[in-house]
Amino acid sequence: MKKLLLLIILSLTGFGCNGIEKISFQNDDAKFINKIAIIGPEESLDMKVNITGDSNMFYLMMGPAIVPQLMMAYGTYAANKEEAVSFNDIIFDLNIEKIVRKKFRDELVAGTNFNPVIQEEIDAPNIKHIINKYPKTQDDYIKIAGHTGVDTIIDLSVYSYGIKDPGILWDPNVILTADAKMVRISDNKTLWQTRIKENARRRTTGFEYHLYKENNGELLRYELDAAADIVAKTLVRDMGFAVKGNINSIREMVVKKVMESIDTEANLIAALASMGDDKKAEEPLNEKTDLAAATAPGQAAGDKANDSTDGAAKPEAPIASNKNNKADKTNDSIADPAKPADAIVSDYDKGEAKSIASGDDKGVAKPIEEETNLASAMASTKTGDNLK
Repeated sequence: MKKLLLLIILSLTGFGCNGIEKISFQNDDAKFINKIAIIGPEESLDMKVNITGDSNMFYLMMGPAIVPQLMMAYGTYAANKEEAVSFNDIIFDLNIEKIVRKKFRDELVAGTNFNPVIQEEIDAPNIKHIINKYPKTQDDYIKIAGHTGVDTIIDLSVYSYGIKDPGILWDPNVILTADAKMVRISDNKTLWQTRIKENARRRTTGFEYHLYKENNGELLRYELDAAADIVAKTLVRDMGFAVKGNINSIREMVVKKVMESIDTEANLIAALASMGDDKKAEEPLNEKTDLAAATAPGQAAGDKANDSTDGAAKPEAPIASNKNNKADKTNDSIADPAKPADAIVSDYDKGEAKSIASGDDKGVAKPIEEETNLASAMASTKTGDNLK
């Protein structure tokens, strides 16, 4: 418990930070360097997150209130740890160690006459476990030099990196800290040693750290790459050599990228708000549409009923008319004494057949008894005429 209390107090006061001895590189030592190996850990550390820098102000305002300060400090620690886990899940495939070493090697080749060996020679399996050791002894450096054939080794590693909220006057940004040490194998002399801490940009108004999570950490990856570029250039300059490009121009590009992300988010929020207003405006139209849709089935049913009634009435008129016309023709034939009975029957049969063929008398057939009675009446009439 006492150790935990001491750790929290040190974190609040800012003491207890690890440092390394600063050793400047001497130009005279460069003439004894022929071949260099740049080594470093194979796996990168987890990213750290400190997004509660503003809360430090409240610690000071509370005065000498140890218990509340400890509770707030623990809450800050828990919040930072939770956020760190989420960010490390986003950039799980990013190896910041390899990125920094590659950029430093490129800058060293471009700005000096040193000849660093290729990375494949350093990644040999039989020396990988030695390279991943920290700290290394003189024997470790000798074994690495014997395998790679170099006379000088630069041990470069990322001390820490992540997102930091400096406080009220600054927005959250990416911080990257790297340690570098140059050792001459022949006499185990440390020719150069430094720690470089750089951020990818200066203050950017209106930036919120949650933008680092958008699009699979696109902005976070961009700033980490820019920070690695700045650290590599700063390391070479710390050795006393010139570098290509301007560090400030890199920061300006990062600021531009960040502002684009801020504008994109603002436009997205405005678009969503506009969509919400359009939806409200469409609600009355939707109500009218729903009312019309609800009324349409009843009206359609009424129209269908009317059509059905009209359709049922229409076929009856032609049938009645055909019956009347047929009856008139029959009566005329019977009433005409000039036509013999056979002719009358024949005419009737012809008319009946014609009516059936034309479809005028569909579904209306005379009973057989009526046809028989008619034939008997015609026969009687014919017999009476013959008697006369």
